[in-house]
Amino acid sequence: MNKITLIFFPLLLLSISCSSGNNAKTIPLKDRLLIAVTEFQNLTGDRQYNSLLDPFNGNFVFALQKTQCFRLIERKRLNALLREHKLKMSGLVDPEKSAEIGKLLGIDAVLVGNLAAVNYTSDKSKAGIAETVTEYIEIIINARIVSVQTGEILASGKSLSSFENTFRSIGKVTTGEKADLKLFVKQAMDKAADEIAQELANQVRNF
Repeated sequence: MNKITLIFFPLLLLSISCSSGNNAKTIPLKDRLLIAVTEFQNLTGDRQYNSLLDPFNGNFVFALQKTQCFRLIERKRLNALLREHKLKMSGLVDPEKSAEIGKLLGIDAVLVGNLAAVNYTSDKSKAGIAETVTEYIEIIINARIVSVQTGEILASGKSLSSFENTFRSIGKVTTGEKADLKLFVKQAMDKAADEIAQELANQVRNF
């Protein structure tokens, strides 16, 4: 029988305000950072995860909105503004250009993030003709908010998800199956959207 154990390390309890609890401090709209949300990057080197980035970007923007701690410029609007001023997205994270671009666009900070790693290892054990394979998957997703004026990292968040999957074979009979890495990455990204958004919000709340 296939054994799949899902182990998550949530960074903070989820909340619709800037921290958990009934006495959570909220940030008045006029005092919230205006942030340009850029596309999350796939740094794993495996292109099969690229198709997961667009849905994640949408979920992440929604999670940021729920915290009630930020004013956001979504990617489509950001791209339109950049085209209007004949600028490139890379300039937002370039310390020599970000202040000028930030002033033109009227933003305070830029949010950048990535699917940093999908680490996979496996162990095999044999007993006669029976073989057991246990797979271990670790997925890391990062994000940070960077001031366009100073280049300072104002807040950062990290989501680490670990999974364990076991399958066995006895001769030609197999129970369970090899892990679908893309499925596990999607599950990790679904969790990360809320986790990282809340982590960033709690840090910004303490400015």
